[in-house]
Amino acid sequence: MAKLTGIIEPLSWLVITLPTGRLNDDGDQVLLKNPDGAVMDAVSYGEAEGLNPTEGEGLARGAVGEWLLTSELTPGRANSIRSPVPVGTTGALAASTTSSPATKREPVKAKGAETTILFKLVMPKGGEPGTRLLFDALDSADPRGGALFVAWQFSDGRLFEGARVERSFVMPGVYTGLVLVTSTVGTTGSQKFTLTIGRGISAAGSGVSISEIFPDPAGVDSREFIELTNSATSSLNISGWKLENAAGSSFTIPSNTWIRPGSFLVFQRAVTRLNLANTGDRVGLVSDDGDMMDSVPIPKGAVGKSFGFNGFAMAWSDPTPGYYVAPVYVPAVAGVKIKAVKSKAAKSVSAAKSLVTRVIDLAAARLLPKGRAVQVEGVVTAPPGTFGSQVFYISDATGGLPVYQNKHLFPPLAIGDVVSARGIVSVAAGQKRVNIKQADDVDILDAEQPLQSQNATTLQIATLPLGTVVTVAGELTEKTGSVLYVDDGLGEVAVYLKSGAKIQIKDLLLGTRLAVTGVVEQSARGREVWPREQADVVVFEPSAVASSTAAGAPEYPAKRGWLFVVGCAAAAMAAYGLRHRSRLWRWLAGALQWVRARF
Repeated sequence: MAKLTGIIEPLSWLVITLPTGRLNDDGDQVLLKNPDGAVMDAVSYGEAEGLNPTEGEGLARGAVGEWLLTSELTPGRANSIRSPVPVGTTGALAASTTSSPATKREPVKAKGAETTILFKLVMPKGGEPGTRLLFDALDSADPRGGALFVAWQFSDGRLFEGARVERSFVMPGVYTGLVLVTSTVGTTGSQKFTLTIGRGISAAGSGVSISEIFPDPAGVDSREFIELTNSATSSLNISGWKLENAAGSSFTIPSNTWIRPGSFLVFQRAVTRLNLANTGDRVGLVSDDGDMMDSVPIPKGAVGKSFGFNGFAMAWSDPTPGYYVAPVYVPAVAGVKIKAVKSKAAKSVSAAKSLVTRVIDLAAARLLPKGRAVQVEGVVTAPPGTFGSQVFYISDATGGLPVYQNKHLFPPLAIGDVVSARGIVSVAAGQKRVNIKQADDVDILDAEQPLQSQNATTLQIATLPLGTVVTVAGELTEKTGSVLYVDDGLGEVAVYLKSGAKIQIKDLLLGTRLAVTGVVEQSARGREVWPREQADVVVFEPSAVASSTAAGAPEYPAKRGWLFVVGCAAAAMAAYGLRHRSRLWRWLAGALQWVRARF
């Protein structure tokens, strides 16, 4: 029996090499047991089992979990079922068999019974961060009649047990998963799946929609087009999706077609061959699984105008294929009639100052100009009151950013809350931040997801993105008011203790070794680390002065103080001695005797 140690990452493999002769050639059984001795998986082979490999052959699971014989062994990577050449085959038959590596044997079933789980799964293709998503395997069944045990394993390391589970995802991205099923009679099965998580993505797995249609161009109809946009925060693969018109004609989007976040794809009539009726039509967007992802009815419009999304609704305007024109609205003044005007065309969403925002990472938000509308997401690293009553900090993988409200109107927030904030980029004392108008501009998406700090040297702090949460360790070299200076041997960094953090340092002595965790920020002093609470300052080793005093060693600083006093007194007496030499010599002789006796 081989005992297994180590970690198997999600959707990966662990290869166990056994000594020669450990497995019998004419038949055997391999069991996988958990530490309690329960059988988690098993396979038997040999003539009696219907799986009888010959020399050079192996057993491998196929696409739906069935056991197959294969002549291509793939330790440490995905199985590849290559049909072995039957024993005794010669000539043309042998040539035809070996020349077709894709040929598969039919699955060999034990004694005529189905040996894999019959899966019936209900699960989403995607969703928004913070949304509870349902994963259901209740209708799956074991042909042998056993009761099922179901586990859901996700690529972010989370594992859930149960035939019906719910979970949410904190950060956008593409996640893979594996549903694993075993039964009380030993039947097993597994199935992989993929999820796309991002702002604007529905449970059907799409943030892609129809954003503009040009049905009646002036002149030739070949200039007609259909435009798609991606409002999600992740790139999406729309290969195999279809565009349809009301007449039933369709165009299949080619393979390897991806649409990036906030970008557009324009499909011309020369490519789609879709004829859009000038008197009214309908355009549908259908996924590769046949789900209707979007459907836009087109009313009769004017020649040369396109029907597109203007930030609030679909409306007729001048065609703008591949980019978005944001409307600019001027507030009404009593007694004055003001017409709405349109901004000049911007060649990308990020170049258009719009009331319609999309989620961007925090590093990108720091690069936006003052006054730009923005929506950001991140983990709270410093709640309101820590660095000021009007601000809290959020961070993500790209850096961090303060969120500001002048009347400190915030929802209840704590370190580790995952939030979304909508506001306007502003600048204060050279520092970028997001200004929000009210507490409702902040949505709490999840809780208790604290961002892990990264260990950094003083040299690295100078190059890390602002808002990054770091831990730096070194020796306390200076204390000046609310600023500590920590030296790690490579350089020195300032640690700024904000009053709201309530950090006490009065007992810290110079020379103390400590570790400080905090947010990297910029001030007039340069790059600094701002700890958030007392726990962010950890003392590793007290200073040499404190250690020696505690051990009862001679108090050298006190000695130096006494010697300084004696020295000053001697200097004063030197001046006195110019006039009273005899008295001076007698006084100095007595003073020297006192010093010897004292020290």
